[in-house]
Amino acid sequence: LDDVVAELKRKNGSLEEYASVAVSGDGRHLVATVANPTRSLWTAPIADRIVKEAQVGHVALPTTRAASPRFGPDYLLYLSSKGGAAGLWKFKEGSGTELWKGSDGAVSAAPAISADGNQIAFVVRIEGRGQLFLIASDGTNAHRMAESLDVSDSPSWSPDGKWIAVVASEGRAQPLLKVPVGGGAPVRLVDGVLSDPVWSPDGRFVLYSDNQAGPRARLRGVTPDQHPFPLPEVSVWTRGNRYRFLPDGKSLAVMQGTQQRQDFWLLDLATGRLRQLTDLSPGFEMKSFDVSADSKQILFDRYRENSDIVLIDLPPR
Repeated sequence: LDDVVAELKRKNGSLEEYASVAVSGDGRHLVATVANPTRSLWTAPIADRIVKEAQVGHVALPTTRAASPRFGPDYLLYLSSKGGAAGLWKFKEGSGTELWKGSDGAVSAAPAISADGNQIAFVVRIEGRGQLFLIASDGTNAHRMAESLDVSDSPSWSPDGKWIAVVASEGRAQPLLKVPVGGGAPVRLVDGVLSDPVWSPDGRFVLYSDNQAGPRARLRGVTPDQHPFPLPEVSVWTRGNRYRFLPDGKSLAVMQGTQQRQDFWLLDLATGRLRQLTDLSPGFEMKSFDVSADSKQILFDRYRENSDIVLIDLPPR
């Protein structure tokens, strides 16, 4: 079957992903299912009432697929692919620019934008390892950082721009570290099986997921000098980026729900109170989102797995 799929790709000259293939009894016909997933960006207002699906808007972009969005000061960042590995795209004033091509290495997680908007940190899979890269917001001066680390999730900038928080793979462990932007050795903050670091806007602590057994993880915090930071007891699903600070640092937008039925909630970090923000239609998987600088909008991605059925007539031998 693998040989048949390889031959299909060779003949079609495409990067299509064939989910399944069946051959007719006479060997003259194939029926194949071609994976055709949708990946798109949407916005939802943050309001004092629950926002319904009708109030959610689709973001029109120059690429057909988009995921893992981030707000810049006057631009958007997101990941997109043309059937191959994901690249890093910038959308500004109605036009898109590919800052990093997926053919140079797949961008494997949502990017992080420095507080001044001038630098972008992102992770690229090269030879089976996650390499941390920095690039200027205009797409110049791309270079590696902390090359000894195998970075496994989205990075996060400190507010002063001097550090980048990352989770790195070390065998079965995934500790949290901070990487000095000016050069030097990474500093270990917490050991464990961790994910999704997000630096607080005031710089007091780094939020992260402590992955226990099962599909959910507990939210925890650690200060830059390695002390635990107290937080309300909240858990999230382990797949994707499930929380983002509001700019005032006093609350979190948190994604809650099952894989195909997810909504946004607002968590007050002082009281632990959760308030539902959205009531969205089921059937989509959401993996990553961001909150605008004015705290009025959530920008999020939606995935849906689709397949097309195609009939292929083989030439006689």
